[in-house]
Amino acid sequence: MRPISPPLAVHGIRAEVTAPEAAVRLSPAPGWEAVEELTVPAHVTALYGLGALPRLRSLRYEGRADLLGLGELLAWLAGGAGDDARFLTRIAMDLRSGAPLPPELMVFSAPRMVPFFALDDYGRLLELMEDVIERSAGYGRQDVCLCALCGGRLKQLEYALCLGYTAAAADYEADIAALYSPDRRFSGLERLLYGLSVLEGLSYRDFYALQGDHAYGHLRSMDRYAAFLRQKLPLTDSPQLHARLERLLELGVLDRAGCPEAVELLLSRRLTEAAALLLDRGRQLGAAADPEAEFSL
Repeated sequence: MRPISPPLAVHGIRAEVTAPEAAVRLSPAPGWEAVEELTVPAHVTALYGLGALPRLRSLRYEGRADLLGLGELLAWLAGGAGDDARFLTRIAMDLRSGAPLPPELMVFSAPRMVPFFALDDYGRLLELMEDVIERSAGYGRQDVCLCALCGGRLKQLEYALCLGYTAAAADYEADIAALYSPDRRFSGLERLLYGLSVLEGLSYRDFYALQGDHAYGHLRSMDRYAAFLRQKLPLTDSPQLHARLERLLELGVLDRAGCPEAVELLLSRRLTEAAALLLDRGRQLGAAADPEAEFSL
């Protein structure tokens, strides 16, 4: 019997799927705990077990298939329309049995794949959730919906896809790029806030765990979450912050277009060393000089 080859080739923090099969299932293996970046070739059409890579931060997919099977999941969840009990039961079942994602996954680049948030079933799912939330004030059903969206996989993957587009926009086919509408293209400030929040371990779940901050809004927009992070994200001018900024630059979360806005936030917090680091990296990336920011330093 031929030995079974591992499905990944690991090179330090980077790995690529090398299994020849179209459907690949990952199970924890020695050395995988260090992997932060994963590339999946186009012949793979289904990938299971991303939780086997606990430190994964960036996923790159070269194919066109619904790699994580989200279209089927959305159709099933939205199929609960018309019966609140059935709809909420399906949400609860997905929360209990859905495959977990690596908590630090923040970039999902897929230049040829239709993003799940462009599917009709995702829009229907949000409408169903908003309807249940509006009709169920005080009965706890709001939290069930928000846990499904934000405590589960959907919002994390939606944001990861948006940041993935930011990190590799030049690679995207025109018809796929058109699905990333301007409201899904994060500003430099939003990229900084969200990227740091993930690396700081401030979960998206925390936003909805704090009563009063969210008012059960923000199913569709980044605005309220960015405002929450701007207020709550703990930042100190430390080597740890500098290392995280460097990592966001390496991942493509921050680029030359986003650096000026990020520098402005850091200066507003009086984080001058971190701001100087970003100004320097921005110049290396070709960002326009900002005399006012340099004067502030």
